[in-house]
Amino acid sequence: MSFNPESRPLRYMGHVLNLAIRTFRFGDVGGINELLDVVVVTDETMDLWRKIGPSGKAHNITVYIRSSVQQKQQLWRLGAETLREAGNATRWNSGLSMIQSLFRNREAVKFFCLNAPDLQADILSESD
Repeated sequence: MSFNPESRPLRYMGHVLNLAIRTFRFGDVGGINELLDVVVVTDETMDLWRKIGPSGKAHNITVYIRSSVQQKQQLWRLGAETLREAGNATRWNSGLSMIQSLFRNREAVKFFCLNAPDLQADILSESD
């Protein structure tokens, strides 16, 4: 029996890719499933994201900046564009978009973080 891809399209391929990439990116870090839907910035959630590594720090920076209009405007005044969403659990490439956005605006983001007491532990180094 031959397989006809037109009559049997792959369903949920985006979702399957999302799950595979999340597992590759985060592994078995405790609490990550609960973190994926967190949009409230607290010391506890920032600490949990920070434990993930550089991508967790990038998430903290983006969520913190996007959490208020004043912070977004401050970053904009530093010469940066609006940052991408920190992560959309339904889109496999949202993390990549966030990191690319931070990278394009790295000087403004670094200056912002140096002047934001809540982001001192999230400043990304060259090795990050």
